[in-house]
Amino acid sequence: MSATTDQELAELRRANAELLKGRDAALAALAQRNTEYGERIEHQSATIDVLKAMSNSPGDPQPVFDLIVEHARLFCGADTAGIALAIDRSLHLRAHRGFHGEHAAAYEASFPRPVDTDTTFGRTVLARDVQQIPDNAVDPSFALATAAQLAGIRSHVGVPLLRGEKPIGALSIARNAIGNFTQAQVVLLQTFAEQAVIAITSAETYRALQARTADLQESLNYQTAMSDVLKVISRSTFDVEPVLNTLVETAAKLCDAEMSLINRRDGDRAISAGPGRRDRGDENLARRPRRAYS
Repeated sequence: MSATTDQELAELRRANAELLKGRDAALAALAQRNTEYGERIEHQSATIDVLKAMSNSPGDPQPVFDLIVEHARLFCGADTAGIALAIDRSLHLRAHRGFHGEHAAAYEASFPRPVDTDTTFGRTVLARDVQQIPDNAVDPSFALATAAQLAGIRSHVGVPLLRGEKPIGALSIARNAIGNFTQAQVVLLQTFAEQAVIAITSAETYRALQARTADLQESLNYQTAMSDVLKVISRSTFDVEPVLNTLVETAAKLCDAEMSLINRRDGDRAISAGPGRRDRGDENLARRPRRAYS
């Protein structure tokens, strides 16, 4: 074989090697993109699930908290996850996943606790920003609940629950392995934290609206009752008994009382109107208000 042929074969081998290297790199990049795409789909699905829970419990954020910690633990590769709210300078645990049995009881018993730098929750609330703790074993100021110590928890990350610029709590996840959580995982936690704040605010607004609606309904009931009494008065110009009967019945109904009574003085005698009793359904029809005068 000539030198020229050997040189051509060597060039072909080098070209083939470059093609194979390029192919492997392209396949690796494609696999990475597919992994990232699949992760984004999973994360979007998780946030949609939380939105559904929010819509199904407008007056109570607890189902949202429960789902958030479950998804945070699952989709961020964590061993534990929890949400705590900062109330009156103390951390109050609202939901957690990952601890079981005696460990769970010990963890729950460690709350409420001060908002301080010895916990991920406390550090996150005080910093109002993401807090990564890659290895709590080399952090002398970090305190662990007994459950976390027994479970071998080593690394943590916390994201704040912010209402405007005010921290109202934190979402934290932890695992037994050492090292920081990924940026994608932190971004997902921040999304969950935002949803938790929305759930809290929505529940407060919903409850306030319900209370306002109840107040308006009560006011309407009072106005309707007054109108009914005035109608009876207009129809009973020369007979006070229907008016008094209506008054005692209306008073019992509006005040949720078992009985109402009006006494008036007639010389040396006390004459009663009532007693008026509220209906309790068909089984209590016999307890309708009696005549105004006894």
